[in-house]
Amino acid sequence: MNYSMLFIGLFLVALGFLVRRYPILISGYNTMSAKEKENVDIKGLSAFMCRCLVVMGVALSGSYYFCVWMQWWTIVAYVPVFVPLIFVVYALVKAQKYDHNRKNNNQKQRGT
Repeated sequence: MNYSMLFIGLFLVALGFLVRRYPILISGYNTMSAKEKENVDIKGLSAFMCRCLVVMGVALSGSYYFCVWMQWWTIVAYVPVFVPLIFVVYALVKAQKYDHNRKNNNQKQRGT
């Protein structure tokens, strides 16, 4: 039996708990200056990212094996692509509420 989706799901769950314990693992937060980090609700952000990663890992493994069990072979091929894509877009949009740094339209974005 193919255990790769189970392994990836468990990896995402473990990564979620690591992000909760070590928030410096959050991409974007670790590149901020000390002044910008002061304006981020890191406890809320790390808890949110933990929940997102845990739910994504469970949903990825669960939906994959559910589709295999139901013998929906055409859907099985799309589960590893669309489940993480949906969760990543959701996390990117919702995680912005924890960043309280002022954004100016004339200010250049970081990294550009």
